[in-house]
Amino acid sequence: MSTDPRVLADQFDPLLEASVAIEASPERVWSLVSDPLLMPRWSPQVWRVIQRRGHDSAVGSRYLNINRAGVLVWPTRSQVVEREPGRRFAWRIRDNKVVWSFTLSNDEPSQVTLTQRREAPQGVSDRALSLENRFMGGVPQFQDTLRADMKRTLAAIKAAAEA
Repeated sequence: MSTDPRVLADQFDPLLEASVAIEASPERVWSLVSDPLLMPRWSPQVWRVIQRRGHDSAVGSRYLNINRAGVLVWPTRSQVVEREPGRRFAWRIRDNKVVWSFTLSNDEPSQVTLTQRREAPQGVSDRALSLENRFMGGVPQFQDTLRADMKRTLAAIKAAAEA
């Protein structure tokens, strides 16, 4: 595995996304995805979320996230950067500058398409790429894991919304 930051950056995909159709009202789905404290219920990687500043998931609210993959455990710091009720909820990870989001679109009153995205149009830091390379099996493999985890996250949200 190369450790050259330029090679690692070339392996980085600035957009990861997955979607799922959910048979539930937009209000029900929104209530599940707009509260960062619920992420440990949905995400296979997020183990715990602690609110540090703000309230009610408002823009500017800050959180400490404890993530894990196998025996690896690492913290990240996040801040809510967008909250458009019933439509889009987004938070930036301060440690690597990526933005994670949920976007809802409803074609019918009782069906929602939920899309989860990880966006990094300017890439991520050399430090983040190095950590992915050294501890997560390499940049491409970690991104494959994130894609699979996004599908698992959406499946968990779908199950809860349709219950």
